[in-house]
Amino acid sequence: MNGGRTGSGETVRQRVPATARLAAGSTSLSWSASTQRSQVVTPLPVISQSVPELDRSTLARREYVNREAERRAAEYTRVRELRFFVGTFNVNAKPPVFDLSPLLRDHKTPTPTQDVLWDSWAGTNGATLSNVNARAKTTIAEASTDFGDVLIFGFQEVQKLSGTAAVITDESQGRPWRDSVQALLDTNGSYVCLVQRQLVGILLLIFVRADHANAVHNIQITSAGTGIAGVGGNKGGVAARFQLYDTNICCVCCHLSAHEQNLEKRNGEYRAIMERVLFTPLGDDGANPTPLVSSYPGTYPLPQATTILDHDVVFFFGDLNYRVALRSEEVLRCIEAADWPYLASHDQLNSCRSMGFAFEPFSEAPLHFAPDL
Repeated sequence: MNGGRTGSGETVRQRVPATARLAAGSTSLSWSASTQRSQVVTPLPVISQSVPELDRSTLARREYVNREAERRAAEYTRVRELRFFVGTFNVNAKPPVFDLSPLLRDHKTPTPTQDVLWDSWAGTNGATLSNVNARAKTTIAEASTDFGDVLIFGFQEVQKLSGTAAVITDESQGRPWRDSVQALLDTNGSYVCLVQRQLVGILLLIFVRADHANAVHNIQITSAGTGIAGVGGNKGGVAARFQLYDTNICCVCCHLSAHEQNLEKRNGEYRAIMERVLFTPLGDDGANPTPLVSSYPGTYPLPQATTILDHDVVFFFGDLNYRVALRSEEVLRCIEAADWPYLASHDQLNSCRSMGFAFEPFSEAPLHFAPDL
């Protein structure tokens, strides 16, 4: 999704809930997820064939086992359907003094979409984008009647972005939002907060239903500032990765630069987040759970580090601030005629994605609502 502006206002992308099928045993712009599965792996069956004589090297043996495991996946995998909610909300430095339940109420029985897992709250200045890796094993499934299995919330401007508050994180400003979301979720089940990380005004929260908590492993959290001097946290992204059953998921909440003239700056901030958010590669035993973040441009700690796209599923969302490149009068005429395709064709984010300037690995669900002026 994309938060953009016409000549005089903001666009808001919102509301396309969906479910994901995860194998029991990681949006959003997306590759097709409808033909893939996520799996939970039980012990491998005995592979009776011997490794050919010429394939005795460690690499060859590993490739052979991987091929056999993929070929016989149905013998040792179990599919579990899980539903994700992803929401983004620029709160303009306001506390959560209002009822948050409408943010989730309309999404308890969502309509599945074909390719994309994403959602956003009505009336928010934000965007949700997701990506499904070619290796992903996720499919759209029917929704349950609760809030979902995994809920991912991105907030922007939880604190004022002026003076020292533009560069120093005040976690006391983010905690009320976490507490309010937790209280809301607890009215309809038991949820565990997996991730709470704030970078100045950017706050990422990830909750999982309690009965899935023991299936979550290898949580890593990091952030990258792209604001003041190219590193300030007034703009940038907070990222978290985790393994749910046998699926690796990465979530990135960001806040990019505003204003019509800053299109190239937004594209550059996206590229900086993609390059500088790095995670420690996991060994076979799941060790080394420490994230590696390149805090300064041009410094990358380890060439073997895990990147954002090295996951099965990626959710990329936030206040992206891309605009609709039309005059306000023309936008109003399109809104009156409900001509959403024409508006989308002049969306800066769509244009940049199609030309490969930013977000090119991602895809987004169709837009069926007006921009917010």
